[in-house]
Amino acid sequence: MLTSFGEIFPGRVVMLDANLFDVVACATGSPSIRSHYCACLELGPRRICWLPVNSGASPGRLPIFREEKRGHPNWVNNPKKRSAQGVSYYHPTQVWALTPETSVLASRHDLSTLASPNLIVPGCLARILSDCARAVEMSHALAPV
Repeated sequence: MLTSFGEIFPGRVVMLDANLFDVVACATGSPSIRSHYCACLELGPRRICWLPVNSGASPGRLPIFREEKRGHPNWVNNPKKRSAQGVSYYHPTQVWALTPETSVLASRHDLSTLASPNLIVPGCLARILSDCARAVEMSHALAPV
């Protein structure tokens, strides 16, 4: 769980409860109303761009391999989908724009800590930023919620 804005940085991954904010108002792509692990892609004083990460593959989703993840075993190993062997997936057209306050509040079920944060390794983050550049740019037009 996040306790302050200062614990958020690009590449940090937290579980965000999408029931605590208006996903439709803050999302590019197809928004979801469930809790998701989300990777911070961009950080500003009033806006954080989060990438929802999914446990299963589907058309258009790209992989994040187990070797590219660090942190809590639930994030790294993806135990809900044992057959996935720790692979998670993201859709490059989906980004959520949240305020720092909403981000901290929505992280209440996250099991990581600042001492042992969930994250994606720098090379993976660079690949994701490249894949999601258009969605991040589009999210700048959204009012963060």
